[in-house]
Amino acid sequence: MIIIPDKTYPANAIGATSLQGNQTSNQETQAHNNRAARIVEDKVEISSEALDAYEASLKARNEAQNALTEKIMSKGFLDWAEEVNREKLEAEVRAQVLSSMGYSEEDYATLEAEVQQRIEQIIKEKIEEKIEEELAKKLKESNPENDQFANISFRK
Repeated sequence: MIIIPDKTYPANAIGATSLQGNQTSNQETQAHNNRAARIVEDKVEISSEALDAYEASLKARNEAQNALTEKIMSKGFLDWAEEVNREKLEAEVRAQVLSSMGYSEEDYATLEAEVQQRIEQIIKEKIEEKIEEELAKKLKESNPENDQFANISFRK
């Protein structure tokens, strides 16, 4: 018998309740551990095709990084950065021109050669305009004092 002040309980009643709680808890823990083990096993079992594909993607990424590094080293960083910016600008202008004409790249590919040439000429003109605008903007930003002297006149 376990005696608690003002109450008396049979020992087996308290023990049984405690054991049932522990068994349930142990069963839940064991079930959780089994689920976790199955998940780990599922994740660890990678097919050889998936592993080969992953290794191939890593190899391709490393080759691309090495090619980029080599390109930067051969051109110099500033020239490379200028080329990247120009390519980005060309792509943006091309997309804007085609979009303003209602064409997608797929539509453009189906056009007649003369029409494509004319569109390419328009794209080149827009690119040159954009480059001139950006150069003027950079020049103005780098030399703000030039604007202060632009309107000075010399009097005699």
